[in-house]
Amino acid sequence: RYAVRFQHLTLAVGDEPPLVDGELVHPIKTELCQWEVDTVDGERCLVVHLAKLHEYTEWTHLLRSEIEADVTITHKVFLDLTVGGEPAGRLVAGLYGRTVPRTCANFRALCSGERAAEGLSYA
Repeated sequence: RYAVRFQHLTLAVGDEPPLVDGELVHPIKTELCQWEVDTVDGERCLVVHLAKLHEYTEWTHLLRSEIEADVTITHKVFLDLTVGGEPAGRLVAGLYGRTVPRTCANFRALCSGERAAEGLSYA
């Protein structure tokens, strides 16, 4: 079985569990992708040709699952919680700015109130 979508690839032989089944790191042009059975170094193999959506994008990995997340905490934020108007404690959260930099920056800005003038804050 072979299934390819905009950003997902599944490869399986017969009724066996998939050999590859995961989200691609980069999007592809599904209409230009193809597969073939070939012989490489005397062994039969399945060759899959994937067409990059953005031709000049460098692919260092095929599947997202191959990339290890950098779990270095780059920022810490806190939220002071209240229940029924009474203080209930402080929640401190570490943010992974190297893994999700944009999300980290947006959440940090919301927590700090620096975007309150734009009407965006948790206050």
